[in-house]
Amino acid sequence: MKVKIYALVLVALAVWGGMSSLAMAQSIDQPTTIGIVVDESDLPYVQQLREEIEQVVRRRYTVLFPDEFTIKTDGSGKEGVDAVQRLVKDPRVDVIITLGWSSSAAAVALKTYKKPTIAMSILDPVFQGIQKEPMPVSGIRNFTFIAITADRSDEFRELHKIFPYKRIMVPIVDQLYDYLGLSPEKLREREEESIKEFDGIFQIRVPRVEPTVESVLQAVEADSADAVMLGSTGLDKAGKVTLIDSLTARKIPAFSYVHEDLELGVLATVAPKNTRELQLRRCALDVADILSGRNASTLPVALQVTLEPTVNLGAAEKLKIYPSFEVLISANLLHTEQEFVPETGLREVLLEALDGNPDLKASNYGVKSSYQDYRIALANLFPTISLNGTQSFLSPKAAGFTQAERMFDGNVALQQMIFSEQTMSAIKSQQLNWRMQGQNYMASRLDLILNTTQTYLQILMAEANLKVQENNRELTKKNLQIAKQRLAVGTADASDVYRWESSLATATYNTINTYYTVTMAKANLNQILNRDINAPIKVQNVMLWDSTMDMSYLYWEPYLKNPQSVELLNQFLQEESLKNSPELKALTINNTLLKRQKKANNRQRYIPDFTLQGQVSHNFYRQGQEPTFGVVDNNWNATVGLAWPILQGGSIGAKNRQYKVRINQVEENFVSQEQSLRTQVRVGLQQLSVSYFNLDLSRQALEASRKAFGLVQESYLQGKASFVSLLEAQNAVIQSEQSRANADFVFMQNLFKLERSIGGYGILRDNEENEDLRRRFIEYYRQNTED
Repeated sequence: MKVKIYALVLVALAVWGGMSSLAMAQSIDQPTTIGIVVDESDLPYVQQLREEIEQVVRRRYTVLFPDEFTIKTDGSGKEGVDAVQRLVKDPRVDVIITLGWSSSAAAVALKTYKKPTIAMSILDPVFQGIQKEPMPVSGIRNFTFIAITADRSDEFRELHKIFPYKRIMVPIVDQLYDYLGLSPEKLREREEESIKEFDGIFQIRVPRVEPTVESVLQAVEADSADAVMLGSTGLDKAGKVTLIDSLTARKIPAFSYVHEDLELGVLATVAPKNTRELQLRRCALDVADILSGRNASTLPVALQVTLEPTVNLGAAEKLKIYPSFEVLISANLLHTEQEFVPETGLREVLLEALDGNPDLKASNYGVKSSYQDYRIALANLFPTISLNGTQSFLSPKAAGFTQAERMFDGNVALQQMIFSEQTMSAIKSQQLNWRMQGQNYMASRLDLILNTTQTYLQILMAEANLKVQENNRELTKKNLQIAKQRLAVGTADASDVYRWESSLATATYNTINTYYTVTMAKANLNQILNRDINAPIKVQNVMLWDSTMDMSYLYWEPYLKNPQSVELLNQFLQEESLKNSPELKALTINNTLLKRQKKANNRQRYIPDFTLQGQVSHNFYRQGQEPTFGVVDNNWNATVGLAWPILQGGSIGAKNRQYKVRINQVEENFVSQEQSLRTQVRVGLQQLSVSYFNLDLSRQALEASRKAFGLVQESYLQGKASFVSLLEAQNAVIQSEQSRANADFVFMQNLFKLERSIGGYGILRDNEENEDLRRRFIEYYRQNTED
C-alpha cells in the first residue's frame, strides 16, 4: 500500500509539473520577456548573455530584453533581493535570470518561485542551503541554477601548490549572510571541518565584511590571513583593484573564482578561461528548455569543468612569490617575460649572429691582421729615408788639432731595394696567407650559420616536445582518475592506482627535464647571438611552406621522391660542393703558397739580392778651438750592395725537402677533404630524403596510435583492458607525437646540413642566385635524363 501511495504521489507531481510546464510553453508569435538582475561587476556580460539566448532560441521563439527589466545591483544583497522581487511582481516579466554571486544568492533567498528563475552563479548549492546533498536537478518548482561542479576542496589544494598559505580568507559581504543562511555556529563548524579536511596544513576562514576595501583589510588583519580568495565582497571592479593592490603591498596574495580577475592583479585562479562562456551557453539552453514547456526544476544544474590553474607571473613578481617547477609546467602562465618579448624569425636570427657573434668577429680580425701583414711586407718595395743629427762635446785635449770642441753634424740617408727574391716571396706569401685566412673566415661563417640554425630548430623541437610531455602528463592524470573509478566500483585493484601514480611521477620528471632542455637551448642561442645568456628570447615557428624556407626546400622537394632523381641531385650537388667549398679553396691557396716559398728558397742559389744606399752629411757649426787640418763641412756617399748566399751549410736543400713534404701533405689533405665533401653530400641527401618521407609517415603513425589509444582507454574504463595495455598504447601515442613534432624540424636540420656541405644557404641567397642554381640543376637533370 505504501508503494502504491508513493507511486500516486510521484504521478501527481509529474502531472502537476507537466501542467505548469505546458502553461509556460511559448511560440514564435508569443514574445517572452526576460528580466535580468546583475551584479555591477558582471554588467559587461549582459549583452553577451542576450546574444547567446537569441542565437539559441531565435528559430522557435521570440525573446525580449527591455532595458527597464535589466536591473543592476551593487552586490550588497539587499538590492538583489529587492530587484528579484520587483521582477517577480511585474506581470510583464516571464522569465528571471540572475547574473553574479550576489544576485544569484538573492534569488536563492526567495525559497518559492512563481516564475521560472535561473540563478547563474552558485558557488556551492549545499553550503548555500539550496540542497542538503548534491543532486542533478534543483527539485524546486520553477527554479534552476548553474553550479560549477569542480570540487572546492581540490580548488584550494591546487591554489596551495602555487602559494603555501596557512590561513586563507574567503570574505563574504555582510548582507549576504542571511540570504546564504550562514549562522556563526555553521561557519565555525565549517572552519573546523576545513582543518580536518586539509589535514591541518591550512585553514579556510569565512568572515563577514562590509562592501568596502577597509572592511576586508581589517578582516585580513583580524584573522591573520596570509591569502585571500575574492568571494562575494560586494566590490566593483575599481574596488577589487584597490583591494588587490593593498593586499599586494602587504605581500598577501589574492586568488579568485573568476578567470577575468587575473587581469586585475590576482595571483592565480583555477577557473577555466572559458567558464563564463560555458555558463552563458548553459543559461541559453535552460531558457530554450523552459520556453519549450519544461519545468525549471527538472533541468540539470551541474556545469562540468576541469580545474585549470592559471598563474599571473606579473603578480607573482610583485609579491616575490616563486612558483615551483611543477606549477610552472602544469599551470597556464599569464604575463610571462616571453609575452613582452617580440618573436624573432630565423632569417633575423642569422643576420644578428653574422653581425654580432664574437667568434666570427675574432675570425674576421684575423683576416684583417693578415691583410696588415701583407701591407707590411709590401712596404719593403719602397725606399726608406732617415734623418739623423749629432751634437758633440769634446775636451780641448781630446779635440786636439783635428776636431772642434763643440760641433753639430746632420745627415740624410736613403735605402732602396733594387731586387730581392726573398722580399718578393715574402710579399706573395703574405698575400696568399691573407686570401687563405679569408677562406677560413668563410668556412667559419658557414659553420656559424649551421650552428645557429641547428640551435634555433633545437628550441622549436624542445618546445614541441614540452607540449608532448605536458600532454602525456595530462593523459596519465586522466588514466589515474579512471583507475580510481575502477577501484571504487571493484573492477580493478589498488595496484593500478599505484602504477599510474608512479607513471605520473615519471611524466612530471620528463616534463621538468624537457623544460630545462628548452631553457638550455635558448641560452645557447643567446650565446651565439652575443646576448645576455639569461635574457628571454622567443623564436618564431618555422614551417616548410613558409616563405623563409621556400628557397631552401621547394627547389629540391620534387627530386627527393625516387632513387634516380636523388642520385642526379647528388652528383650535381657534389660538383657544387667542390666548386664552392672554402676549405678546398684554402687548401689550394696553401699549396700555392708553399710552392712559391719553395721556389724562392731555390732561387737563393743563383739570384743575389741587390740594394742601393746613399747618404749626405753636413756640419752645421763648430765652437771652441778650430782644427788646423782635416776639416770637411759637407760629405756624401753612395753604395750598391749585392748579397749572394753561396753556401749555408745545407739549409737550402733541407728547406726544399721540408717544403716538398708539406706540399705533399696539403695535396693529400685536399684529396681527403674532397672525398669528405662528396661523402657529406651523399649522406646528407640520403638523410634528407629519408626525413622527407617521414613527414607523411609520422602523420599516419600519429593518427593510428591515437585511434588505438582511444579504443584501449575505453576498454580499460570498462574493465576489459589491462594497465599494461593502456600504458603501452599511451607510450605509443607519446612516441608518435614526438616523432610528428620533430619530423619537420629534423627535415630542416638535414636540409641545412646539406647546404653547409655545398657551401651556401638558400635562406641567405638572393632570388637571382637561387634561381640560377635551380636553372643549372634543371639543365643538368634534363641532359642526364634525355641520354
